[in-house]
Amino acid sequence: MALTVNRRQLTGGLLGLIAISAAGVGCVMSYEIADYIWQALFRMLGDFDMAEADMAAFSDDFTRPIDLEGWTGWMLRAGGLSHMDGYLTATGPPGVHERFEGFDRSLLGAFILSTNFLDVYEQGRGTVVYYGPNVPCSNPFSKFDPVS
Repeated sequence: MALTVNRRQLTGGLLGLIAISAAGVGCVMSYEIADYIWQALFRMLGDFDMAEADMAAFSDDFTRPIDLEGWTGWMLRAGGLSHMDGYLTATGPPGVHERFEGFDRSLLGAFILSTNFLDVYEQGRGTVVYYGPNVPCSNPFSKFDPVS
């Protein structure tokens, strides 16, 4: 049994492949990092209640100093869109694993230090509030000298 393909079929197949690839890349690039942040925090911390405005402010403040236009941003979008980010953080291939794990660790640290999540978690109820990017001191063991 011989398989024959003419130029018209080959060209149509290649154009279809290019269109599908472009649609996939467009889909990944349209996935917002703020959506990935929501997804990663819920994956790491479980379900919690937080106002959308507070989460948007946290996402903006957290991602401002990070360059997410290159390879790292593309990987985070693709991992979040495919819901493979948990797997890639835990046991992804070298290079990818470090980027996902580093991003998740810094995200979790920034979130815990700039919100009241631990208080809400201890009480078992309440709404998480974002205090802003410059919390004065988050060390629970710090002792301040009284101001005279």
